[in-house]
Amino acid sequence: MAKLASLKPRKLLSCASSGLSAWTLNIPANLSDTGKRRRLFFATERQASAEAERLKTRAHNFGASLGNLHTCPR
Repeated sequence: MAKLASLKPRKLLSCASSGLSAWTLNIPANLSDTGKRRRLFFATERQASAEAERLKTRAHNFGASLGNLHTCPR
């Protein structure tokens, strides 16, 4: 079974040295809107965490909707 994405926001160390706060969120291809891996950047950890939760919820809802599908009896 494939490893599930953690979707944890990470602080960019390159920006920390300049005194700026920058956060990034790595999104795997299977959760991305474009179908390709993406890296999103945010000014605050709160914004990055909110986007991560939105993606987790969308992935969960997709899985739940697949479970609701069933074949018609013959």
